[in-house]
Amino acid sequence: MIPKHLEQAMMSDTPNPVIALTVLYEHEVLVGSRNPETNITHPDVVSVPTLRIPIELSQSILEDLREVKSEHTKVLGDDNAQVVVYHPIIYRADQVSGLHSTVFATRALLSGKLGLGDAIEKEEFNFDCSVATSVLGYAGYQNLEGKMNGQPRELILMINILVRVVSGKEIVPPETASYSNLRWVHVEDFFRMCDQRDPSVIGLQDIFKYCVNGLCLSSTQVALKHI
Repeated sequence: MIPKHLEQAMMSDTPNPVIALTVLYEHEVLVGSRNPETNITHPDVVSVPTLRIPIELSQSILEDLREVKSEHTKVLGDDNAQVVVYHPIIYRADQVSGLHSTVFATRALLSGKLGLGDAIEKEEFNFDCSVATSVLGYAGYQNLEGKMNGQPRELILMINILVRVVSGKEIVPPETASYSNLRWVHVEDFFRMCDQRDPSVIGLQDIFKYCVNGLCLSSTQVALKHI
């Protein structure tokens, strides 16, 4: 059964905003796979943490940013995506109001999808964050073929926020309801995994189970290239 909100989103020409986090500690980036029990559209797809957000919040996140670079290019999942790189405005999460749009969205994702709410509240997990890039492109849902008329796909505005962990890296769990196989991988291995579309590069050995694809990984590639 396809959730009604997702079916409506895939029928719309208006881009649906999603945030993706490039969670970085020194030279390692946080990666996992989507838990098939809670994600019917992208089960076992290798991913950085993501969260759908309201259009109004996405507009607030992007409104004061200055573009450094904008181009149409081929990315994972879309051959003609629009990629925008932004001049970074860095926010220290424990020194900025939680109502600030970028900090609010980042905290919401870390808390809801990675289970870090208590650690953030107790200031055991601290981080800086800044909007790095956005990727406008299509996300395909191959496992829903036959359940909809035509190829199911959705226009996504993927806003990537670079999160630099200041303290509490060890608190990140290996698994949550949203993600399995959460792990810290070297940035070079992350690029190699994406370039080769090979999950075994980061230790996910079942290449027939795990899939390397999607706008979230593409947006993190762009974010890491422009640090």
